Amino acid sequence: MYRNFGAIVDHANKTVQFRVFFPDHEVDPNQYYREYNVRDDKGKLLYTNKGGKPEISEIRVVGDFQGALGGTNWDVKTAPVLGKIRRYPETPDAAKGFLYESDVINLSDGFFQYRYQVLHSGETEHRLCNDPCTKYHDYRDGDGDASGFVIGGNPPIEVQPIADRLPLGDLVIYELHLEDFTWETRRNEAPMAEMLKKVEYLESLGVNAVEILPWTGCSGSGYSWGYTPFLYFSVTNRYVDDKKYPLEKISQLKALINALHSKGIHVIMDGVYNHVSDMFPYYQLYKDRDVCPFIGNFKEYGSFGQVIDFNNECANEFILSVCKYWIDVFKVDGIRFDYVKGFYDKEDRLHGFRTLIEKLNDYIAEDPARKNISLTLELLNGYDCINDTNTVDATGCWLDDYLWRTYDFIEKGRVNKEIMRILNANKDFKPGKSPVIYAQNHDHRTLVNSIGKGNYSRGEAWRTQPYIIALFTSPGAILMHSGMEWGENTWMPEGSEEGPSRTSRILHRAIHWSQQYDAVGTMLASTYKKLIEIRNKHSALRSPNFYPADDYSTSFNQQGYGFHEEKQVVIYHRYDNSERFIVVINFSQNNQQIDIPFPANGVWRDLLNEHDTTVSGYWLRSEVVNSNWGKIFWQKIS
Repeated sequence: MYRNFGAIVDHANKTVQFRVFFPDHEVDPNQYYREYNVRDDKGKLLYTNKGGKPEISEIRVVGDFQGALGGTNWDVKTAPVLGKIRRYPETPDAAKGFLYESDVINLSDGFFQYRYQVLHSGETEHRLCNDPCTKYHDYRDGDGDASGFVIGGNPPIEVQPIADRLPLGDLVIYELHLEDFTWETRRNEAPMAEMLKKVEYLESLGVNAVEILPWTGCSGSGYSWGYTPFLYFSVTNRYVDDKKYPLEKISQLKALINALHSKGIHVIMDGVYNHVSDMFPYYQLYKDRDVCPFIGNFKEYGSFGQVIDFNNECANEFILSVCKYWIDVFKVDGIRFDYVKGFYDKEDRLHGFRTLIEKLNDYIAEDPARKNISLTLELLNGYDCINDTNTVDATGCWLDDYLWRTYDFIEKGRVNKEIMRILNANKDFKPGKSPVIYAQNHDHRTLVNSIGKGNYSRGEAWRTQPYIIALFTSPGAILMHSGMEWGENTWMPEGSEEGPSRTSRILHRAIHWSQQYDAVGTMLASTYKKLIEIRNKHSALRSPNFYPADDYSTSFNQQGYGFHEEKQVVIYHRYDNSERFIVVINFSQNNQQIDIPFPANGVWRDLLNEHDTTVSGYWLRSEVVNSNWGKIFWQKIS
């Protein structure tokens, strides 16, 4: 229900009304617990979560709209006062707390900033707070964060859903950070506005989904990856600040999503629901921050700021409302849930991530237009993430082991038998669920950088090619990070290299668009485009079917498939009811002569090298496979 609070704008009548909700234990005992003791299996008290009242005497709303009302902008003395509704909703059976609400205010067209001035009981100084449900995050120069709203301007944009939303396993996802992705080319444009110009590039590359690092409001005006949110219903000011067209900046994300959808490109948002910035408005609105029922230990600390307390129903309802808002209003095609193990308790079926996914699945099922909206987890717990995904009934999960194995192989210059497990990425997932696999993402050094163990030369980028071929012929949704397609070379601290803080890795790393035209970029981009096209055209490569499924030996099996350690070659079979593939990849630095098995005779097309081969006797004998390269043989089933 939280989506119904904040600055409620009626564009037709040019009015706004401000509404702030607070949960109340006395009205609905499920909203929070006055004291919730968490103990270990020996009875030792680990921590206590407390829930209480905000102890507010008065709330006023100040902003730059006050002058239009005959007062002085940002003046607390003349600011409208919000009246208190004791029971909200007013129907007793549905009541969950109480509401502070202003009168309806008439305004002319404009973009307006506002904040709440809160006077707590027993105090004489007001506390300046943002609106937890504002639909826009702004930043006042020299004065910190502000909330915002628009009256008038162009008619509000309605986001159009994608025409054909595909299952997660059919996606090739392009992960990007709005600021780094647009830095080199945007000049004085806002990142979101420049991003709109990049849609045609993404279409030409062939990807059918984008995953954007968190766009929800983050406090401050400095560089951020977005993983310290504090305004969950808003777009962070840094991405859309447009002084030339201030009435339109609030709608830029909607325009971008419409442009992407028109090209058949899905939009997946990155949702950070385990922890919040210290500036989270509800944390600030309570006189005693320690009794704010939205904040408190639940399962595991999430590295930054304050932890959301999913023991309390108000927190569960808040995050559920946030997810529904982005699904309904912005028509996102999926949500990637950051750091899920921070709010997932395997034994707790009533709180946290497990119940959130259950309610979202029910909500998605209510409307056929929401079909194939994906709910993807980042668990960071090895192959255990597969069982967790199956247990909570999520659509899929990030399979981090794919990246770690790939980096290990590259740095050692050799693959081992574990290659067969990561290639069979869909193993153990329930039907309809899918891993998201990647050899590079925003949180680690780039694939090309791993070749030289931190060396910044792109000269050996060709050594990444067998891993790229493996990625695009493995089952699962494919995720590629921005600039990967032309060999962006970026170092990032890993493990013990991190130093005293994970924030050491959150640095501005603009991608270099000019590199797509040099010799390395041209070579790599051509390979990526070809592999994306092959995958998009052929359903068998998007299926979970893989052979050999459980063979982790160091030489080919009797049928000729598997991994050969000495030759550094893998051979595997992908198939469905309409077509079949034989994939051969040479990870070594030398050409290899290989006997390649086939499940059927006849003409097979090597799609990677654009060459037809006629197979007889179910084998190709002494076939040469070039170093750091491969062959993708395809045959249609008649």
